[in-house]
Parts: sequence; structure tokens; C-alpha cells
Amino acid sequence: MSFKINGKSINDFVKEATTNCESITTLGGSMTISGGMTIVNGGSVAITRNGKRHVLRGNRIIKKDGTWYVDGKAVDWDELGGKYEEENVVSIEITGSVQMLRTTMGNVTVKGDVLDLHTASGDVQCGDVLNVSTGSGDVSCGNVGGSVSTGSGNVYRK
Repeated sequence: MSFKINGKSINDFVKEATTNCESITTLGGSMTISGGMTIVNGGSVAITRNGKRHVLRGNRIIKKDGTWYVDGKAVDWDELGGKYEEENVVSIEITGSVQMLRTTMGNVTVKGDVLDLHTASGDVQCGDVLNVSTGSGDVSCGNVGGSVSTGSGNVYRK
């Protein structure tokens, strides 16, 4: 059985993801995390993105919905020396049959049969299935022994 995420082995995916992730260091001021926002008052923040370190300074620095704002103005990553784009699409590929798989997001391809698979958001492709559901996405599968559901998408039988 093999397991791939975005076409890479688990070790390679984790290594790349941790290399390209964003790390935040507060250099001054107070930092709070509230309601999904990171807020720094009266200070500066060092952000390392894709191996590049940038320092944001201002009276109020906020990260909301993936975007940084300094004193109400969105940060222009081009001005800071390189555009940063977050990759939010995850694809999982499994060669072999699966008893149970749960994900919060991502397209899932199982080159085998599935007993129970649930993803909150993403397309699912698999062989024969007992139960599969996705909150948002298409399902393409072989024979169904139980139930297949999608909140927003289509179901196709191979």
C-alpha cells in the first residue's frame, strides 16, 4: 500500500510543507489570537514565508482570513520582495483498499475499495465503496454497498 499527498510521499510532503510554511515572531508589542485573527498592537512582527524573512511594523498588525494588514492597509508581498501564495489544495492518493479515512479538506483518490470515507470538502474517486460522503465535491465510485452522499456535487458510478 502506498499513500501520497499532492503526489509526494508523506515524508516529502511534510518536509516541503514545513519548509514553505509561515512562521511568526513578535518582536515587540502584544500579540493576541482571537476569532481566527492574529493581532499585534504597538510593535512589529517578523514573518518568514517561503524562506524569506519580512518584518512588519505598525500600531496595529492583523492577520485575518490569510491576509496581513498593517494599520488597516493590506500587505503587498510584491513590495516586500516576493509574492506569497498559499496553496490550499490538498490531494490524497492511496494505492490499496481503505477501511476508514477522514479529512477536513482535499481531493481523495483511492486506487482500491473503501469501507468508510468522509471529507468535509473535496472530490472523491474510488473503487467499490460501502459508505462515502463529502460536504462539497463530486464522488466517482464503483459499486455501492451502503450510502454515497455529497452536499454540493454529483455522484458518478464508474
